[in-house]
Amino acid sequence: METQKENGQQCPGPTKSSRTRVESLREKRERLREEMRRASAQLADAEAKADRLARIEARQRERQEREQLGTLCKQAGLDRYRLPSDGNFPDAHPALDAHLLGGAIFWLSKRMTVMSSEDLAVMREEGVTRAEEMHGKRDALMKRDATEPATARGEMERPLAFDLPE
Repeated sequence: METQKENGQQCPGPTKSSRTRVESLREKRERLREEMRRASAQLADAEAKADRLARIEARQRERQEREQLGTLCKQAGLDRYRLPSDGNFPDAHPALDAHLLGGAIFWLSKRMTVMSSEDLAVMREEGVTRAEEMHGKRDALMKRDATEPATARGEMERPLAFDLPE
């Protein structure tokens, strides 16, 4: 049997030394750590964005509910309950009496908890009827405003004082 040295070929020996294998494993570990840091940062960023979005949606929902409650109070006629006007600002509209309205709504809420489902259904129907009446009034006002001349929308007419005889 011939040896490889006789043919002029070298012995193949190990393809990788144990040292280069250890180095490549260390490099791979560092790459994986860096990838884990990036993924953790992306996850933290996504969680922060989700929290911010949830807070924004909650504020929007709260504002919509407040506006809806204000509209309902106006439809029910509660907007007439205002604080006595302040003598300092006679032209200013008096503010709503929030404490009175809050107490009335709290009282209503307590009474509603003991109402039957039939009573609640009657109240709901009353609310639907009232809302339809308000929409009808609003539509009538919009039609009236559309048929009025342009001067009703803020355009000023020429005062007669400027039409002096010549």
